[in-house]
Amino acid sequence: MWAVGCMVGELVDGQPMFPGDDEIDQLYIIQKSVGDLTPHQQLCFKSNPKFADIELPQVKRTDSIETRYLGKI
Repeated sequence: MWAVGCMVGELVDGQPMFPGDDEIDQLYIIQKSVGDLTPHQQLCFKSNPKFADIELPQVKRTDSIETRYLGKI
């Protein structure tokens, strides 16, 4: 469902919904739109050996998806 929603959003305005330079940057941008990771998601992130030494910054929700697509859909 997440992927379908992202594809629809990209089709609407021709831009990636969550452009990022790498996985961490993209995750940061996603958190700005939908809020912080759930405790379960944080646990999965921290248990991944690829991201073991990385701390995600706390993000205030600033860019809502509703605002971005208001009047486009």
